[in-house]
Amino acid sequence: STCTDCTTGTFAASAGSSTCGNCAAGKFSGAAASTCTDCTAGTFAGSAGSSTCGNCAAGKSSGAAASTCTDCTAGTFAGASTCTDCTTGTFAASAGSSTCGNCAAGKFSGAAASTCTDCTAGKFAASAGSSTCGNCAAGKSSSAAASTCTDCTTGTFAASAGSSTCGNCAAGKSSSAAASTCTACIHGQYTVFAGSSTCRTTLAVNITGSASA
Repeated sequence: STCTDCTTGTFAASAGSSTCGNCAAGKFSGAAASTCTDCTAGTFAGSAGSSTCGNCAAGKSSGAAASTCTDCTAGTFAGASTCTDCTTGTFAASAGSSTCGNCAAGKFSGAAASTCTDCTAGKFAASAGSSTCGNCAAGKSSSAAASTCTDCTTGTFAASAGSSTCGNCAAGKSSSAAASTCTACIHGQYTVFAGSSTCRTTLAVNITGSASA
């Protein structure tokens, strides 16, 4: 009688074998094999008797000797075989992601994020994919999730960076747009109400009782 090579996907570990056994799931072999080889990380063999290991699909990964691939967790992605954390400014909302998306303007994220976070009031993120939010400059303000800061209107001010609102100038003071301070009316001028954009000239009364500027 003659000896016959074991076929791919099978093996005979010892001399004198009468049959060849199937490689277990997660392993493979070529022809005439005495042992089976583990599938490498990022690949799998789903059934016994495999001659090759297949690559995990995008969004999935595996360890060595795997019979199945596992979805990458939210906040990670796999373009090929292993799951990688999403970088700052990006996110993966669901398991099995093959890519990470950029956070929208007005939002930010750290690494391995499954969601993006709104910038708080007084801050902004001008572009998509931001890892942090910047403070609005003095004289400007913003609401939450802002991509830009808004100039304080005339008669209001924001003294410090990172302001969420602009305050009214006190009576007797005024301001132009985007002001970080209010300016006191000069002698002979006044404002009656808080939040005035300009100071008015005081009317002088002459001895005849008529008003003159």
